[in-house]
Amino acid sequence: MAQFAYPTTITVDDKETLWGVTIEDPYRWLEDIEEEFKALLEMDAYQKTKKGVKYLAQIITTGFNDLRVASYIPAKYAAKMQAFIGSDNPIFLAVDYSSRHFGPNKLDDYFHEEARKTAFILWQTGHPDFQK
Repeated sequence: MAQFAYPTTITVDDKETLWGVTIEDPYRWLEDIEEEFKALLEMDAYQKTKKGVKYLAQIITTGFNDLRVASYIPAKYAAKMQAFIGSDNPIFLAVDYSSRHFGPNKLDDYFHEEARKTAFILWQTGHPDFQK
């Protein structure tokens, strides 16, 4: 089997100290490139959320052990959606305390997550077996 290799990414020796804890931030340089910043801003749902818009129902998910996206980011987005939504559609935040960035680690947890999403979709699309 061929060995896959990721392309080399530029990193810098940058550190940030937050509340007395020093964290390495080798990708800090991305924030300094206007084109990269604009690309990140373009895909940021939080920045695009507008008050009074009739958004569809949502399940916003996060893995508590996600090393790429801290759980407070989806939580902040869910809170903003709940405060700004212009309809009665529900906005849920689902936190999985065992998963990481790419979802559940165990097969049983994966099936549970898929069942939850499927039930939510069936409920929201009016399937009679999934109504109150």
